[in-house]
Parts: sequence; C-alpha cells; structure tokens
Amino acid sequence: MKEFFKLLAKNFGEDKEYAHSYMEGHTVSRLAAQVHALRKQRGWSQEKLAHITGIAQERISKIESADFNSL
Repeated sequence: MKEFFKLLAKNFGEDKEYAHSYMEGHTVSRLAAQVHALRKQRGWSQEKLAHITGIAQERISKIESADFNSL
C-alpha cells in the first residue's frame, strides 16, 4: 500500500490533470455512495427522494450511480 501512495504522490506532483481527474472521480464516487446510504438509512425509495427534492427519479438514479456526465 505504501508503494501505491508513493506512486500516487509522484503522479500528482508531475501531472496536475491526473491529480484533478483522480480527485474528481474519488469525490463523485463518495458523493454517490453518501446519497445512496442516507436514502436507504431513512427507508426512502428513489421515488420518495425525488418527490421530496423535486428532482426526477431518473436523475436520483444517475446521481447514485455516479453518472453525472449525462445529467
């Protein structure tokens, strides 16, 4: 694992686009997981979350699958 972090730090320092892409992907994945977990924790369906937030259920599905590019 230590070698992975060394490689990651090297790539972050040498390639800002790589660093940005990595962090963006990580952030998107965490956000998707948090939305899904909180919805499940409350016992809500995607339809209920959609109704409460005013966001279409299809968009909730895309958010939870981290498919933000097609929103």
